[in-house]
Amino acid sequence: MISNPDFADEFDVAPYWEYDGRLARRYTNLMSGDWAWSQADIISKEPNTHGAMFCPMVLGSDKTTVSVATGQNDYYPLYMSWGNVWNNVRRVHWNAVTVVAFLAISKVEKRYTKDPPLKPFMTKPEIVRCADDHFRRAIYGLGPYIADYIEQVLCTNTVQGWCVTCPTPRLCLGDLYEGTDLRVKEHTELLVELIDLKTLWEEYGVVGDLIPFTNDFPRADICQLISGDLLHQIIKGCFKDHLVELTVEGRDFKQWTGNDSKALMKVYLPAVVHFVPPDMHWISMGIFG
Repeated sequence: MISNPDFADEFDVAPYWEYDGRLARRYTNLMSGDWAWSQADIISKEPNTHGAMFCPMVLGSDKTTVSVATGQNDYYPLYMSWGNVWNNVRRVHWNAVTVVAFLAISKVEKRYTKDPPLKPFMTKPEIVRCADDHFRRAIYGLGPYIADYIEQVLCTNTVQGWCVTCPTPRLCLGDLYEGTDLRVKEHTELLVELIDLKTLWEEYGVVGDLIPFTNDFPRADICQLISGDLLHQIIKGCFKDHLVELTVEGRDFKQWTGNDSKALMKVYLPAVVHFVPPDMHWISMGIFG
C-alpha cells in the first residue's frame, strides 16, 4: 500500500492541523486528528525514530457466519488499511483495504507465515519507497480499530453493557461523563493487579482474566484505538432505534440496512433542522459529508 503509485497524490507523510476560513479546526483524514499528532510526538522523542514517517495500521473486523453442509461456522475476517491515505481512497477501497487474517478458522493457508512481521519496525524504522517514489524511514503502529459494539467489548475486555472508552457505570450510560480520565492501559492493569475478578466485572466493567491483543505492541492502548461505530451507534442506534420509534415510518420493516436509514435521514433531518441547536448540525454533516 505504501508504495502503490495510485496513492501518490492522496496520502499524508505527517500529522497536521487543518483550519477553515473562520480559523475553526477541521478534521478530515486520520492524520489530521489529535491521536496521530500525539503518536508522532512520542516517536520524535526517541533518537532512533526521530524524523520517521508514522504509518498507523487501521484494523477492522466483522463477525461472519457461514454454513456449507457442515453446519454453522463463525469466523472473523480481519481487515487492514494504511492510515496515511485519505478517507476518500479508503471508502472506495482502491487496494487501500486488504484482508490480513480469518480468525477462529482451524484450517488456513500458511503461505504467508514466513513473511517478515511489522512489529520490529514499530520501534526501528524501515526504509520504504512511498507512492510518490520518495524513500522514507517508516515507523509502524497500531491505529484505530473499526468494529461494532459486540466486537468492541471483545477487543477491549469490557463487560457487555459498559462503555468501552470511559468508566461510566453500566446503569448510568445516559448521563454525561464528568471524569477527566478515560479507560487507559496503565489504570486497567493496576485494577487487575489489585482487585478480584468479581469486583472488576461488577463495579468496573473489566474482564480481568484476559489480556488485550494490543498489550504486546508499543504505543498501543486498545481503549484509545476504538473508533466510533457510525453505522450501528449513530445511524442504526440513535436514529433508527430511537428517533424512528417516535414516527410512523418504518415500523413494519423487519430488517433495516444502512441505506434505508440514510434515505429516511435525508427526509427527516431537513424537517427538524430548525428545531435543534446549531451545535448539532455537525452530525448530519458527518453522516452525509
